[in-house]
Amino acid sequence: MALILAILGISAYWFTYSWLPTYLQGRNLSVTKSALWIIVNQIGGIIGLISFGYVADRFGRRPAFS
Repeated sequence: MALILAILGISAYWFTYSWLPTYLQGRNLSVTKSALWIIVNQIGGIIGLISFGYVADRFGRRPAFS
């Protein structure tokens, strides 16, 4: 099950970031602005991963469902 979810996650990530520049250009964004949008999104993801790691270490493991 975890393998299927990992494959789906990677496929969704690849599909989104390979198709997104074309979509943004269709919305009248230049190539430079669409690339900048993707870069900012990636940097936000890195910051989010680091900060949520800190939060998980600080507060410990909690059950996802009660």
